Amino acid sequence: MSRIDSLGAELWQKTYGSYAYRSAAASETPGGYVIAGSIYGWYGSGVTKAIAARIDVAGNLRWLKTYDLGYDSFARGIAATVDGGFVIVGGWCQTVLPNRIS
Repeated sequence: MSRIDSLGAELWQKTYGSYAYRSAAASETPGGYVIAGSIYGWYGSGVTKAIAARIDVAGNLRWLKTYDLGYDSFARGIAATVDGGFVIVGGWCQTVLPNRIS
């Protein structure tokens, strides 16, 4: 993740873990940001998991949670709720390969 200023100059860049992030969306929150997206190969599983993470204004990870909505889960958006929580938009899909029973 990178934070850039109004002119496009990079202020900082952070990597969280060593997983391939397929997509992400971020929303500003008091004291930082919340991110939703997908991580491919969670702990070597070869399966995509939906994630939500909270980072502070310097990009330091505060927490990261995974959500298993089905075989390949994904999150496409996130927004803060009035009670201090978050709502995540996403879904799941399952790829059926030839000569395999899924």
